[in-house]
Amino acid sequence: MYFLSNKNNLAFISIILFCVCIFLIGANSKKNNLIEKVDAAFSDSKLDKMNEPDPWNSIGPNNFGGRTLCISLNPQNPQTIYAGSAGGGLWRSYTGGIGANAWEYISTGFPLLAVGAIAIDPLDSNKIYIGTGEIYNYGKTGIAFADRLTIGSHGFGIIKTNDGGITWKQSLIWTDSLMVGVNKLVVDPYNRNIIW
Repeated sequence: MYFLSNKNNLAFISIILFCVCIFLIGANSKKNNLIEKVDAAFSDSKLDKMNEPDPWNSIGPNNFGGRTLCISLNPQNPQTIYAGSAGGGLWRSYTGGIGANAWEYISTGFPLLAVGAIAIDPLDSNKIYIGTGEIYNYGKTGIAFADRLTIGSHGFGIIKTNDGGITWKQSLIWTDSLMVGVNKLVVDPYNRNIIW
């Protein structure tokens, strides 16, 4: 109590309390000023639109082939790419796949859904082989035994073009009763008349 009874100490405490009050009032006004500035910044018409969703812009592709099962590059021009899809047939790009309209559907004249394999003759890129059908799994998979001999869509064999995809003919014929698909094709590099 001695400290509070001393007049000098009371004056000192009064000055300290006065300074603290002035500081708190100033800080509060600065805080209010800051809040006003933030409110003003967010009330700008440009920032009001921040709460509105931006419109989505499609950047492609503008045509859809579905899930891709295989891709093959033209050995003579790698900008030409062929893609086989699970449910949309055969697709081609002349731009290396770049651009919103990079891909075009290639009609084969066959009831083709799944293209599981593509092989291009390394010396004549007009000769293209297409393996049809989609195979999900085969044999044993994983740690546990899983004999899932299932396919997505039945293949009907292998089709071939000699003119870069303008006309197609069937070169290996299967029936639906076989319930098989082709998931790999390779042109023999030593004998281009043999397809593996």
